[in-house]
Amino acid sequence: MASFSKIIRAAQHALKTEQGRSAGRKAVDGIAKAGNRVTGDKHASAIEKARLAAQKHLGDERR
Repeated sequence: MASFSKIIRAAQHALKTEQGRSAGRKAVDGIAKAGNRVTGDKHASAIEKARLAAQKHLGDERR
C-alpha cells in the first residue's frame, strides 16, 4: 500500500501536466455538482465560489 505522502507527490506531479489539470478540473466540476445536489442548492453560492477558486488554481480562469 502506498503511503499518503507518495500519493500526494504523485497528485502534485500529475497537476503539472495539462492532462492532469484537465482531470482535476473535471473532478472539481463533478464535486461541485454533487455538493449542490446533496444540499439542494442551499449553499450554491459558496460551492460556486470554491469551484471557481479551484479552477483558477488549476489554471482555468475563464470558468
